[in-house]
Amino acid sequence: MPGRRRHPGNKDAEQEDATQGKLPRGFSEEGGDEVNTISISEALTLLREKLDDPDRPSGAAAKDGANPVLQKTMEYLDTFSRYKDLDTVRQLRTLLIENSEANAYDEEGNETDSLGLTGFERAQLANLAVETVEEAKNLIPTLEPRDDQKLQQLIDELSTLRKFQA
Repeated sequence: MPGRRRHPGNKDAEQEDATQGKLPRGFSEEGGDEVNTISISEALTLLREKLDDPDRPSGAAAKDGANPVLQKTMEYLDTFSRYKDLDTVRQLRTLLIENSEANAYDEEGNETDSLGLTGFERAQLANLAVETVEEAKNLIPTLEPRDDQKLQQLIDELSTLRKFQA
């Protein structure tokens, strides 16, 4: 199946620019039909769960090497996954989602220090494993308007998750 090519005169192609947060249709929160973005670590966890599902007959065949594409995908995900165990991936997801809602509230109704991250930004922060705000904003330009102090706090928490995972 050939890949989708964009022609130079395509109006949609000109409007797409990840550095400005202008993502293809489906990735934008404004479109209403956003694709659920996940990190490499989450993708690895999901595939492992599917392959380990005893009720799924194709799982055993995929593990035995019957599907070389799946095997290569698993190798790639394992190589580049920053968070390896299930509990850490869950904590990662929770932490990033807490920082994605513009006006998030805790259990007592108090407003939290959410960064209002988009799905794309969440996935990039998890995948890139940045250590500083400057590095994060250079690699993910859409983070530029975010509060430096809150962003550094999130980066520190992500770094702690990576360092102390089981």
